[in-house]
Amino acid sequence: NYSWTSSKGGTFSNQNGATTSYSAPHTVVPMQTIITCVVTDNCGRKTFFTQMLNINASPLPISLIGFSAKPYQETQVQLNWATGSEQNNNYFTIERSKDGQHFTFFKSIPSKGNSTSAQNYLAVDENPVASVSWYRLSQTDHDGTRKNLQNVKVELKPSKQTAQFKTWPNPFREEFNIEGDWENDQEISVRLFTQNGRMVAEQSFVATESRESISMQSLGQLAPGMYVVRIMSGDKILYNNKLLKQ
Repeated sequence: NYSWTSSKGGTFSNQNGATTSYSAPHTVVPMQTIITCVVTDNCGRKTFFTQMLNINASPLPISLIGFSAKPYQETQVQLNWATGSEQNNNYFTIERSKDGQHFTFFKSIPSKGNSTSAQNYLAVDENPVASVSWYRLSQTDHDGTRKNLQNVKVELKPSKQTAQFKTWPNPFREEFNIEGDWENDQEISVRLFTQNGRMVAEQSFVATESRESISMQSLGQLAPGMYVVRIMSGDKILYNNKLLKQ
């Protein structure tokens, strides 16, 4: 059994193999590291082999100026980040979380290439996982080395128009109802999303009364859990709220 370690960090292509390759960490000044290989035989006896290795200075893959998340059109999240320089950067990865600990993939954005001047990036999450959520930005080099850069938190405030609409029952089983203050001949779309942003039901209609209720039916096959109901008129979001499916 073999075990490879480095006193200055870095990664090994095969941590427990008889042969391996070593990728040194980025450093702005030259330094030395001690590579250690521990060989354990079948009787549990350990033999240590060490080797001093020089690490040359190498530029950081990117210099991050900042990463931010802010509400956008009341129910979406706009993500902005900027770099001061980029070297050997392949792409960025954005992950999202509803608890700040467990993150899932959201989107990857390709790098704009090697640069020594500021570069700006933008991404929009149209279906955030929660009203309060976290986003994590990381970057990946062309050699596959990945580094987490920064986490940010954002909170979506309830829409000012929420009081004009009512949904019931909540929780629901087979169907739920929506009552709202519509404009006559207003084209309405009601959409139901999972917490991960996948649309699972949609119903459209043209309002004929200022106060009219509709039903979203045949929802019994949906898995129990939390969902998000969204009411839209064209590109305008009128209402956004959570519903529990039993």
